[in-house]
Amino acid sequence: MRVDEDRGRDRSLAYALAYWVAGSLWILLSDRLLFGDTGPLLIGSVANGLGFVTVTALLLWGMMRRNGRHLREAAERAERSEETLRSLLNATEEGIAEIDAEGRLIRWNPAFAELFGVREDSVREVGRVLGPAAANELSPLLRGSSAETVRFEVLVQRGEGIGLIQVSASPLRPPAVGRAVLVASDLSDRARAERLLREANERLEGIVRSRTEALEATNRELSAFAASVSHDLRAPIRAIAGYAAIVLEDAREALDGESRENLERIRSSAARMGAMVESLMRMARATDRRMEIAEVDVTALARQIAEEIFAQSPERVVRLDVQEGMVVQADPTLLARALQNLLSNAWKFTRGREQAEIAVRLEETPEGSVLSVSDNGVGFDPRFAKDLFAPFRRVHDPREFPGEGIGLATVARIAHRHGGRAWADGSPDGGATFSILLPKGAPEQAA
Repeated sequence: MRVDEDRGRDRSLAYALAYWVAGSLWILLSDRLLFGDTGPLLIGSVANGLGFVTVTALLLWGMMRRNGRHLREAAERAERSEETLRSLLNATEEGIAEIDAEGRLIRWNPAFAELFGVREDSVREVGRVLGPAAANELSPLLRGSSAETVRFEVLVQRGEGIGLIQVSASPLRPPAVGRAVLVASDLSDRARAERLLREANERLEGIVRSRTEALEATNRELSAFAASVSHDLRAPIRAIAGYAAIVLEDAREALDGESRENLERIRSSAARMGAMVESLMRMARATDRRMEIAEVDVTALARQIAEEIFAQSPERVVRLDVQEGMVVQADPTLLARALQNLLSNAWKFTRGREQAEIAVRLEETPEGSVLSVSDNGVGFDPRFAKDLFAPFRRVHDPREFPGEGIGLATVARIAHRHGGRAWADGSPDGGATFSILLPKGAPEQAA
């Protein structure tokens, strides 16, 4: 590059000197012919002419040097741009090539050469490299009758297999009329990955179906076993309660106070056990059925259930706030049972409030629909939030708030069947909020 600069500078100086010599000779000869042997006049004219030629020669030299420098800088920028473009083309994994109006490959990058096996000494007709079908696709574009990008796929031989390559061809803008650039992408690995992914998904779906069927069979067996055990327990429990009642009735006078109290405990315990068995059976019957997902109008359902519950104590003052337009995808029967239990729970634990408040809300989240029932009742200690959904676990005195302890467990089971979960938020004497998540499009979970 330094040699080129020196040559350019020497060339500019040579042009300027040549101009000065030619101009000086022209001044000397023309003035001598014009003025003859007139001394002072001739000398003045020659001096004036030589001065002008000298100044213009210097200006010419400066301008040529500046223009030469600008041309060199432009050439350097063009060379750097070309080198950058060449590096980019060589580095990209996409095959890129340029073709002329005759359908011949002009230049290409290494990726294109590798995809189609093109060499410097090989055939360059695009029809022979990409195939006749590709040449037909490119023909309108090369003729200039179409300026739209053309896309097509090419099959190439690779060892013992076949490769799939997608080619995109776009026309080069004027002045390169009739020329186009090709961009080739290897789809073989992508197609293979998609095929493997489909096969993996099919195997996974088969495993899920198999395990779901096995779980359903197990659940049916467990339900049948629970029904059988419950049926077998009912008779002994009734017998215990009945015999205790008979003894109390027939031998009350012969029994002392402690014996009568023990018999009363036996009878009440048997009654409580019978109620627990009945509760378990109701929970099993409520959740072991096959789900049928449908659109449920939660607003109408909540109001209907609340009206039935509130009718039990019409003297109570309860403010019910049900959000309008609540719609979810769920099993209607199971969702009704969950709402029944949540609203009954709110009704029970707001019993001591002069102005009870119960609200039903629905919120759409990225996980799915969250249905919540809130109240301003007695609340609970948040340390025991998880215990609330376990069967027969109570965090309040059953004498103050009677119940079987199975309602929230049923709610959690129903949420799980929908692929979601149930949770509670609250504080002592600060009310409570019970929520269930219903994922969108969630499959039925094992009961």
